[in-house]
Amino acid sequence: MEAVYNGPTTRYYNFNVESTMVSANCVTVPRIMVNGAFPGPTIYAVEGDRVKINVTNKAGADLSIHWHGIYQQLTAWGSVCHRVPTEARGIIHL
Repeated sequence: MEAVYNGPTTRYYNFNVESTMVSANCVTVPRIMVNGAFPGPTIYAVEGDRVKINVTNKAGADLSIHWHGIYQQLTAWGSVCHRVPTEARGIIHL
């Protein structure tokens, strides 16, 4: 079966972030979970896609999210400390 690419699209994700006690190796520690999992979910997209992520913070404290695997070379976003544009309610545009 051959894959069909129909051009850029908008991909939507909902991240529910919570602090949960997790036991491993006889030790119980608090862990930040995204949608009940650690690590959090994989974001699937191809070049040109727009990704909108609604983050609901139920962790009981302020938090920040950083991203791995985003190609940023030679862009304004490619610095060590960058800001991702957000809308109200935590919707992030990548």
